[in-house]
Amino acid sequence: MGREYWKLWNASTVSALGDGISAAALPLLAASLTREPGLIAGLTFAFTLPWLLFGLVSGALVDRWDRRTILVWTNVVRAAIVGTLAAAVLLDAATLPLAYAIAFLHGSADTLAASAAPALVPRLVTPDHLERANGRLAAAATVNAEFVGPPVGAFLFAAAAVAPFAADAASFGAAALVVLAIRGRFRAARPRTDPTTLWAEVGAGLQLLWREPLLRALGATVAVLGIVDAAWFSILVLYALDVLGTSEAGYGFFLAAGAVGSVVGSLGASRATARLGASAVLAGALLVAAATQLVLGLTSSVGVALAMLAGSGLAFGLWNVVAVSVRQRLAPDELLGRINGAYRFLGVGGYSVGAASGGVVAHVLGIRAPFLVGVPLLVAAAVALVAVASGPAARPAR
Repeated sequence: MGREYWKLWNASTVSALGDGISAAALPLLAASLTREPGLIAGLTFAFTLPWLLFGLVSGALVDRWDRRTILVWTNVVRAAIVGTLAAAVLLDAATLPLAYAIAFLHGSADTLAASAAPALVPRLVTPDHLERANGRLAAAATVNAEFVGPPVGAFLFAAAAVAPFAADAASFGAAALVVLAIRGRFRAARPRTDPTTLWAEVGAGLQLLWREPLLRALGATVAVLGIVDAAWFSILVLYALDVLGTSEAGYGFFLAAGAVGSVVGSLGASRATARLGASAVLAGALLVAAATQLVLGLTSSVGVALAMLAGSGLAFGLWNVVAVSVRQRLAPDELLGRINGAYRFLGVGGYSVGAASGGVVAHVLGIRAPFLVGVPLLVAAAVALVAVASGPAARPAR
């Protein structure tokens, strides 16, 4: 896939490790400042809120500017942001409002970086290697952000509270240097007919998303997946502890099972697409996710639940890699940043709705209910996706 792609992979891997470290350390820092669950949970909201506020605009900016330059500067900015928190911890000046501000600013920079990186991949690999390239990026991010980073972050925080934030800042600095070494210019060619105002450019991206049947179907499905996934994941700890009777340590194995499945799905996406085709893999992933949720909602066996969580992770890993690759093929390069931003906007919006509704559904109908209510939604999404992909107006999802 070429030396320049592997530079991007290395930068992504390093920054994902830093993200995993902070994912454990930031809640621990918040817990040292307050024991109010709502305030601690609010850190996640502060981190994701920028996607709802700036996600669409950030996508338009990615299509205006050189994408490599965006990645360099967003890594520099995130290094400075997390470095500021590290300095505050070192000086014993960290406060909860500062933690919220750091999470919000970090998330704001992520809206640019997460739209720019997928838009860079098609410039670094040939079209027939997109699934393989995206799969390796996704697998490396999962391993470092979910397996390696969190325990390292917790260990470093226990050793010295400043250490995990200093390490995260250093990871972003290193990622910036690696991205800077990628050769070439990566600014999208802009047609003369392209709108000249930022909001008009956002509108042009949304118009493409609406006009292209398969892109529109994928966007709607991303929102559905966000709702369904967050609804059960938000109460997974209660399901593990109260329904299946696992320990707090056992709950960690539930999270690990999903992450293992996600890595396997990400790495297997290229081979599955070559054998079955993108549309079949996407629909199949939705049906597998539906089947695993159905079993999770019915089983009382810890072993079965672990297997189903691994299967669910595999389905989501397949979906994420293949869906990104389809978007990269269908969307013109000059609109790819806006399409990426719109998808993340839909996904985060759906996830917010699902996280809010999951607790309500569990309270009214029981802890098993959030798993079960999502099953018909996933099946309906799979059927609709197949119908769109096979329709006369659809371009092939190779």
